[in-house]
Amino acid sequence: MTEILYGPDLSRYNILYVGGERLGEIDEEKFKELDACAIKLTEGWGWLDPVAYYLVEVCERTGVPYMTYHYWHPALDQNRQADWAVSHLDKLKTLFGRLPPMGAAADVETNNRLQREVVDKRLRYFLPRMHTLLPGSMQTIYTRKTVFDPYVSTSPWYGENYHLWVAHYETQWPWIPASWSKLYGKDGWDMHQIRETHSGGAYGIPDETIDWNRIKDYMIPDADDSLTAEEMLDLLWETAIKRGWDLPVKEQ
Repeated sequence: MTEILYGPDLSRYNILYVGGERLGEIDEEKFKELDACAIKLTEGWGWLDPVAYYLVEVCERTGVPYMTYHYWHPALDQNRQADWAVSHLDKLKTLFGRLPPMGAAADVETNNRLQREVVDKRLRYFLPRMHTLLPGSMQTIYTRKTVFDPYVSTSPWYGENYHLWVAHYETQWPWIPASWSKLYGKDGWDMHQIRETHSGGAYGIPDETIDWNRIKDYMIPDADDSLTAEEMLDLLWETAIKRGWDLPVKEQ
């Protein structure tokens, strides 16, 4: 039976004042009681959340499993966005010896006033490139039904290829975008952002009002499930061959 776990998603808004001064430091003794955490890493191209690496470091020290996410803009250059997101995932791997243990999500909240068909086409192009370093079990889309259905797509292709992190507050039964509900019904979520006014102080977070999520336990891998550097490189090459990308000849 699937167990439901809990954790926040965090960004600069939970750590910094508007002017950039810190609200305070995270109390790591309290923070380590979390089941998991999602961290905003990048947005568009050229923008890095100023506290992302600090939050990852806290998670690594406290043993809290985490994922990162990229806020996606359909109107911006998709190659540059993907390169920007991947460069920081790769930097995390260099600094901490591994990729985010829960993978990475694309945060899909806007259509930038583009036509639905254009948004769909660009998202299908962007997602495989952003997730180059990650196996399929670590790839997620964050969205809500009132965004994805009218502004992106209802194609089951998304549900077949990506986990769903859905936003719908103060309900145990979130509205599921059609791309997932067609396949999995009303229980088609993998993560559920259920509240945006949860108490952060109870977990040592300076901001007293944080986003709060329900997380199905299979989204959090066991410690011994992490890929080695060699396994990650092999996975990258397999993905490149499968998708027909041009890469230099791999040394044997």
